[in-house]
Amino acid sequence: MKKLSCSAMGGGKCQAVFEGETADELLEKATKHVMEASIHEDIRKEMSSQNEEEKAKWMEGYYKLWEETPEV
Repeated sequence: MKKLSCSAMGGGKCQAVFEGETADELLEKATKHVMEASIHEDIRKEMSSQNEEEKAKWMEGYYKLWEETPEV
């Protein structure tokens, strides 16, 4: 299992922490948080305006962060 904070994934000052057995499980929890939390309105707007290349670049960075994060 790994844990990542919202801020580590680009969530600004938000310190919500997510955990998951897989990168996809953790990302699913973080995405749900971003979609529901009013603090993340700016991130939702940014996500909706990204093209496929920008989305792929973000995902690449996320999976790299996942790999570098130690198990807990």
